[in-house]
Amino acid sequence: MKFYEFKRALRQYFSFTRGERNGVFILCILLFLLIIANLVIDTFDFQSTSDFPEIKKAIAEWQRGQELNNTPDYTSLFPFDPNTINKEKLDSLCLPGIVKQNILRYRGKGGKFNQRHELLKIYGMNDSIYASVEDYIQIENIAGVKKTPRQYINVAGGHYFDPNKATPNELRGMGFNNFQIKNIEKYCRKGGVFKTKEDLQKIYGIGPVFYEKIKGWIQIKENPGTVTLPTEEPVAGLIELNTADSALLLGLKGIGPVFASRIIRYRSLLGGFYHKRQLLEVYNFSRETYWGIEKYLSADSTLTVKLHLNFADARKLAKHPYFSKGVAEKIVAHRDRFGPYKSCNQLLAEDIIPAQLFYKIKWYVTIE
Repeated sequence: MKFYEFKRALRQYFSFTRGERNGVFILCILLFLLIIANLVIDTFDFQSTSDFPEIKKAIAEWQRGQELNNTPDYTSLFPFDPNTINKEKLDSLCLPGIVKQNILRYRGKGGKFNQRHELLKIYGMNDSIYASVEDYIQIENIAGVKKTPRQYINVAGGHYFDPNKATPNELRGMGFNNFQIKNIEKYCRKGGVFKTKEDLQKIYGIGPVFYEKIKGWIQIKENPGTVTLPTEEPVAGLIELNTADSALLLGLKGIGPVFASRIIRYRSLLGGFYHKRQLLEVYNFSRETYWGIEKYLSADSTLTVKLHLNFADARKLAKHPYFSKGVAEKIVAHRDRFGPYKSCNQLLAEDIIPAQLFYKIKWYVTIE
C-alpha cells in the first residue's frame, strides 16, 4: 500500500461528521458537569424528614408494652374451670381479652377441655401465659372431683440451684411448675446448655416476672459443657420405641398409620431413639399427642446403632439426621490431620462441634 493511500485511510478513520462532533462535545460537557457535582456534593447537608432511630425506638416501646399487657398478674389469678366458668368471672380473670373471647367461642361450638394443656389450642394462648395460669386451672374429672391447684412457692426462702443439673423436685422447690420443668428437660435433652442466668429466659413458660423472682438463686458452674444428660432405662409394661412395630404404635392414642410409618422411618434414619422425647422431632408430631402418650413409652438407649468415628467416611456420617455435610467433613478432616479419635469426647473438648450438637450425637458414635 502506498503512503498516500495509507494517509487517506487514516484521515477517513479519524474524521467525524458534524453530528458526531456535536455528540462528542455534549458528552464532554456532561462529564465536566459530573466531575464538578462530585466535588461539591459533600458541601450540602441533606437531612431526612424521617427520624428512623426514633421510629424504631417507638416500635420497641410499643412491643414492650404489648408483652407487659399479655403477662398476667399472679396476684389477680384465681382457680377456675375453663369448661364451666361464666363470662362475668372470666372477665375478671387476668387473661388477655382475645384469649377470653376464644375460650367462650370454643365452648360455644361444643368444644371441651379434658386436660390443662388443651388450653394451648386457644388462639392467643402462648406458652408464657399458659405457664402463668396452669396451676390455677381446675378441670373436673369423670368423677366430678376437681384437682387442687398447686400453689406458687415463695422463693424468698429458696436455695441456690444450677439449671443444668437441678432435678425436677429441686426445680419445684424453687416454684417452677410442671410445664416449665418439662421445657427445661426438653431443652437439655436436645443438648442445650445454660451458660448464663439469662439463658433461662429462652425456655417457654419462663416469663420476665417469674425470672425476676428466681434469678438471684441461680448459680451456673464455670464449665457447663461437661453436663451429662440422663438416659432412659427400659421399663416393663411400657412400649419400647426401638423395638415396637406398627401394630404396637397403632394402639396409642393419636397414632394412625401415617404417624406409625413416620416414627419407624425416623427411627431407622436415626439408628434408634435414646429418649422418648425424640418423637417430637418426627415430622408434624404435635406436643399434645406426645403428652397424651408419653407415660406409656420408654426408649432403651443401649439399642441405638452407632457410627464408628475412626472408620466412617463423611458421606456415611452425613446420612444421619443430626450430621450436616459440613460437620461430617469437619470430623473426618480432623481425623485425617491428627490421627484416630481416642475418645468421643474429643468432639467437644477440641471444639470440633458445638456442645448442643454433641449431646445429641453422642448416643450415635463410638470408637470401640
